[in-house]
Amino acid sequence: MIERIIKRKKNNVLGVIILLLLSSCNSEILVYSINKDFTGVCAVFIFDDLTNTELVKINNDGLSHISETDMNKNFIFIQNKVEIECVPIGSKTDLRDSHRYIFQLTNNTISSKCVDSDIKVITFFIGTNKDFLEWSNMNKGELEYLSDLGIDWCSYYKELLDVRRVK
Repeated sequence: MIERIIKRKKNNVLGVIILLLLSSCNSEILVYSINKDFTGVCAVFIFDDLTNTELVKINNDGLSHISETDMNKNFIFIQNKVEIECVPIGSKTDLRDSHRYIFQLTNNTISSKCVDSDIKVITFFIGTNKDFLEWSNMNKGELEYLSDLGIDWCSYYKELLDVRRVK
């Protein structure tokens, strides 16, 4: 009788520990439903050449463990016609030379991703709203051009990476 009670208590404790571990994992992983009804392209910087910083490791499936807090802190979501683009804040570099990790955000789910085989890390550029406005004004033409043509961002940037590697 006493042995049965001890076994039952051990099983309960094990169950609670497993539940705690699972719940803590979920809170660290980026919640893909960042906001309701977001559809569009999200381009993410991977490496800050100036500071040589490596912040987030990419998993085997190409998606990274970015906390929802970090995502909201480092990115501004802007309305662009019927789509929403998520662009890094504070980058003043050319869009084509900066974006390396791109994924499609549709119906709150990452539906496709573009990951170059050499990519090992993701880095975030953090800046003020003024920095963001300057960046978006400098790249406005290209952003609108790509959007109007309905170009697949993954293929577009992958192609640019391949061309740069050949040089």
